[in-house]
Amino acid sequence: MVKRASILSVGILCLLLFLSCKRETDIDTADSSTGDSPEVTIADSGETHLLRDDLKPLDTVMMIEAVGDSALIVVDAQPSVGYFANHVMTRTYGRIGRGPCEYLEISNIDTNSDSLFVLDSAQAKIIAYNLNTAECLGETSHPILQRAHYLERLDGSYLTGRIYYRVGTPDSTVLLKLVHDNGTVEDLSLTKGEVNPVPVRFPFDLQGINFARYGNRIYAAFPLSGMLAKLDLETHKISTYSMDLVLNRKAFEEATSDSGDAGDLINGGMVEIVRGVFAAKNWVGVSTIRFHREEPNIEKFHVFTPERKLIRSLNYQDNPSIIRGNELLIIDATGPAESRYGYQVTYRQISVY
Repeated sequence: MVKRASILSVGILCLLLFLSCKRETDIDTADSSTGDSPEVTIADSGETHLLRDDLKPLDTVMMIEAVGDSALIVVDAQPSVGYFANHVMTRTYGRIGRGPCEYLEISNIDTNSDSLFVLDSAQAKIIAYNLNTAECLGETSHPILQRAHYLERLDGSYLTGRIYYRVGTPDSTVLLKLVHDNGTVEDLSLTKGEVNPVPVRFPFDLQGINFARYGNRIYAAFPLSGMLAKLDLETHKISTYSMDLVLNRKAFEEATSDSGDAGDLINGGMVEIVRGVFAAKNWVGVSTIRFHREEPNIEKFHVFTPERKLIRSLNYQDNPSIIRGNELLIIDATGPAESRYGYQVTYRQISVY
């Protein structure tokens, strides 16, 4: 199973902060490394496929998840959930509403071999559907889900994550919780204070792009924080590691205390924002962006070992959505020539050797 990612978080942030989002045009695949570290390459091109949504036209795509080798689940802003087999939509799941098996907001999704799980934090519930027939299998409700933006189905429980906070949120706020099938909730030992985000006055939320799973390892990076956390699902042990991202913490602290404009600092390239985490067998990837109003944005793809030692940092302008095998999946709006379908996906090989 390959974890999903939110697609439009950076674009939404640009609107919220009145950013003029520009992109770098040059790709440098070896600008920093750790001595004798392995090489990292990302293909300049790859196979591109239209998302054929004749069954139900897609609105703005919000998140995507890979299912096996040839299927995708796509969530749009209506909201709706569509299943694409070989890039053709073949079924949808549920509908908008307040009744059983209906959702008002899709905060995140997860799948296993036979089920789809939809997190609706607006109604504090998780809806389970049969992955193959789209039949509703039932719901799980709990007040704690109102603050959840990440979902992972485990054996007998749901792992949920909170990535919504601001300067007034207590450092003791727990960011990862287990909601067990028997209705009990278990706090895991990761708090806002431990990830130590840069202080801002407004709530800063980048949806569920900050988590990635490979096997029994889950990696998480939190908004405006330079920490990468690793959760061992067998022991529930959590460790954190500094990624040495550009944060300029002092400038944000002064802006907060003196009623300065943190948005201008973000817009001025003063902070490196995590927008995606990707997990593979032998490496972990973290994509980041530094916004600039007058200059091109600085976009990076940092590659770490599973123990989170930096292998290499690349200048990489295409924002991947998810990883499937050894390919990064990039989703884009199609041009006028392909106006019948609104989106296409491109698969680019990534090699760490």
